[in-house]
Amino acid sequence: MFINYLDEGNYFGIEPNKWLIEEAITSQVGQDLIRIKKPQFDYNSEFDTSVFSREFDFILAQSIFSHASFDLVRIALHNSKDSLKRDGLIAANFAIGKGDSKGSRWVYPDLVNYNQETIKRLADDAGLQIIGIPWYHPRLTWFLFTKERKRLPDRTMLRYLTGAVLYDNAFLESWSFRHKIFRDIRNQIGLLLPEQFKTAIKKIIRFKKPEY
Repeated sequence: MFINYLDEGNYFGIEPNKWLIEEAITSQVGQDLIRIKKPQFDYNSEFDTSVFSREFDFILAQSIFSHASFDLVRIALHNSKDSLKRDGLIAANFAIGKGDSKGSRWVYPDLVNYNQETIKRLADDAGLQIIGIPWYHPRLTWFLFTKERKRLPDRTMLRYLTGAVLYDNAFLESWSFRHKIFRDIRNQIGLLLPEQFKTAIKKIIRFKKPEY
């Protein structure tokens, strides 16, 4: 929904599945806004940002790398760096885990876990500086990437990057200290549990009792 807040011609998006873009325009964005804002889309599956022939101030990967294998994330960061302005920023979120997930190139609806050392290695490999930020997400952790370290927020700025969601009980942990502590404990326990045990818990949670 960033299209609403950007000037005409300043939104560019990559999505391999064209039908998802068309469905989003039909059910959420609307053709009127598309005519006004004139966004550009490309439907490649290689994160090829060069198709737009320009450099970007900001590149956002929301809930992308949490479903992508190591090789896809590596390609995406390299391509994004090549299309990033010298003082530009990449914002991306990851699912943090004790170890790195193995598997196919795309994983959905389950998440692909990365430990923070691996994310740092991906940034180094792409020639990018990186910092984690406390911006709230119920399951994922946000990171900023940039070409120059001075462009990253310093530690005193991080307290303003929380993304708290007010007046919605579903997101109390975004600002309530008590709920934040509970979330952190829950996440730490999740890191310690074997994958087989976590899979069994997910199945129990998804189980629905039959209606009589």
